[in-house]
Order: sequence, then C-alpha cells, then structure tokens
Amino acid sequence: MKDRLIEQIRQEGPIPFEEFQQIALYDPEGGFFASGKLRSVKEGDFLTSPEVSSLFGETLAKFVDGLFASLSG
Repeated sequence: MKDRLIEQIRQEGPIPFEEFQQIALYDPEGGFFASGKLRSVKEGDFLTSPEVSSLFGETLAKFVDGLFASLSG
C-alpha cells in the first residue's frame, strides 16, 4: 500500500488528507482495518474510553444531568 501511495503521488501529485486517510484505514490490501480483526479491545491496537471503565458513562451521565438541570431553570 505504501509503494502504491508513493507512486500515485508521484504520478498525480498531492492527494487530499481525506483520500489518504481512506486508503490508510480501509484499503483491502493493506489498510489498517483490512485484516478484519477486532482492534478496539484490550489486546488490540486501541481501546476506547467506555471499554476502560464505567467512569466514562458515569461522567457523561453527570454532565447530561447537569445540562438538563440548567435548561429547565
């Protein structure tokens, strides 16, 4: 994938970041998600906040509760 990107840029000039990101993440021959493995798990490449602990949900609930309280007067 890297070599194809380099060649494409050599031939056609710069590409928009959006196109680069699309290729880097989803290209079937080498994109980050090409393997089909679940990557957002403890053993994977990254872990999102809700998967770390319940603190994320609790903090979000507290924020939303405060927001509703301020809107209702």
